[in-house]
Amino acid sequence: GTTMLMWLAVTALQVVVCAFVLLLSVVALAFAYEYKNERTSPTHTRGSAFQQWAIHWLMAVLARNRRLRFEKELPAFREHNEAFLMDLLSKHHKTKFGTAHNFSSITDAAHYRDTVPLSHHDAFLDHIQQIALGARDVLTDHSVAPVQKLSMTSGTSGTAKRIPFTSKQKTTFFLEGITLIYGVIFNYFPDAFRLQKSCKIMFTPTFRETEGGVRVGPASATPDDSQRLMCMYSSPPAAYRVADEQHALYVHALFALKEKTLGQLEGNFAFLVYNLLSTVHAQWEHLLEDIRTGEVTRRLAIDHAIRRELHAALSPDPARADELAEAAKDGFHHIAHRIWPHLNLILAVATGAFQLYAEKISFYVDTARVRIYSPLYAASEGLIGVNTLPVDSWYHLLPHAMFCEFIPFKECDEENPRTLFAWELEVGEEYELVITNVSGLYRYRMGDVVRLEKYNQSTPVISFCFRKGQLLDLRGEKTTERAMFDAITRTDLQGLVDYTCVSYLQADVGGSSSGGTRGKAERPPLPYYIVYMELASGHTLPERYNVALDTALCATNPIYATFRLKGALSVLVVHAVQAGTFEALRTEMVRQGGVGQQTKIPRVLRRPDHIALVSQRTVARSLAAGPVPSEP
Repeated sequence: GTTMLMWLAVTALQVVVCAFVLLLSVVALAFAYEYKNERTSPTHTRGSAFQQWAIHWLMAVLARNRRLRFEKELPAFREHNEAFLMDLLSKHHKTKFGTAHNFSSITDAAHYRDTVPLSHHDAFLDHIQQIALGARDVLTDHSVAPVQKLSMTSGTSGTAKRIPFTSKQKTTFFLEGITLIYGVIFNYFPDAFRLQKSCKIMFTPTFRETEGGVRVGPASATPDDSQRLMCMYSSPPAAYRVADEQHALYVHALFALKEKTLGQLEGNFAFLVYNLLSTVHAQWEHLLEDIRTGEVTRRLAIDHAIRRELHAALSPDPARADELAEAAKDGFHHIAHRIWPHLNLILAVATGAFQLYAEKISFYVDTARVRIYSPLYAASEGLIGVNTLPVDSWYHLLPHAMFCEFIPFKECDEENPRTLFAWELEVGEEYELVITNVSGLYRYRMGDVVRLEKYNQSTPVISFCFRKGQLLDLRGEKTTERAMFDAITRTDLQGLVDYTCVSYLQADVGGSSSGGTRGKAERPPLPYYIVYMELASGHTLPERYNVALDTALCATNPIYATFRLKGALSVLVVHAVQAGTFEALRTEMVRQGGVGQQTKIPRVLRRPDHIALVSQRTVARSLAAGPVPSEP
């Protein structure tokens, strides 16, 4: 009997060893096959290529499992979302906020809605200050979801705000969002998972600490969060430590150009990808010289130790420099396909305020061939939705990411508006979003306005419309950033770099509405908009352009046309500003506490100092009197 047991044990061990060897052989063959593909990055070592290959396979498994769960939850959104809410309240009922609002007695979503008041950020200021001073169990239970930092919002609608960021928010973002979009990319862009590298545009932020030792910085991923993924990026780790953002962008462009088999351009927002491509255009000769010599230009003020690391990763490559020079002989229109023939996709948010940059990207990239995919609807407050169909910018709400309520947009200015649950909405209607998240914001009005596009079984599919704080609203006309952008598009203005808007009332606060030369006696007697535009070199405002834009705006916002017809609003005016104005504005916003890679240009300026900065750089005006529009 003992001999038989020994024989069985040895046989079993042999089978296990053979199975393991067989598995290793299959893995080795699969990796070898992929490694020999023409798209494999020439800058990969076998080690870094295998690391990327292993990450792809791991994410493929996670993505498959996440997709199965996603599809299982589609017909039962309400059940899962209410369960998520009740679990959240149960876990945090002993916190100061939970005790004050009697979380332990709440029985369902309707009871929660009746018990906890709607709140703006101001209602949480005292709680956030307590967290900043080091207090625990204020909004979330420290044992369940400790606060890792206070993240800063972008400040687009005014002043940047501090938002609690917990460990749970980070894991939710990955498990609910990232794994799902990996599956989308696998399905729609299968070549994106060759052993190509991606140009990942991100910068190392500067964190500060509160009096209580809590870090304050961005909610978005930083290079320190992505150390294990560096093998997949065209830029070496040292590039992400370059302090100056413009210099870092140059370095990212340099290493991206060196990478002939580059597969993806990736940034949180479309303006980062556009800035990279415009840097390639503007710095072309310098970049080619650096590739030729294998040295980063001395024109950039880069720390000596970082420069040495960059040089170690940048060998001289005259052949690649000549190849790039040949690619530019036909100009820069759609040049991306000549310098990166295997480019698969652009990964960046391109909706809302970023649509302008998406259209500008199309000069360098034929976006019919290489699609811009906006994968996530997310904010400093957390993950809201995932775009599962790259042909549009619609987002499935995720029942285990946030609990969402919706204020009908027509009622959002009421003192105590009603809210609807995600399963009570009407297709085609717009709503202000109210969230309850995993980091301690309860029934929080974050300011986004969304539209319900459809229900996928019982799961809401929404699109982002605009930020409520980015409306132009002098008489109740509610001109959205989309209406203004569509109006600008209709005028076919050439050379637009960027733009923003101000109401004449706010222009009075920021200084003279015309940059200091137009007195009050010359102003139209009625309220009006001022649109500040920066144009590329060689472009000027067409004659009577403000009238053309006003006419276009009447078409894109019929309510605006009605107020113009009634004589309640005057024709808008347009000011052209100096080159670099919007970069100066963004720099100032970062200096005032904004986070570099999150800070975007507001489409409506509110702060007097920001208005003054732009207004004082006016170089030309279009002030023609316009006709009263016809009945819309």
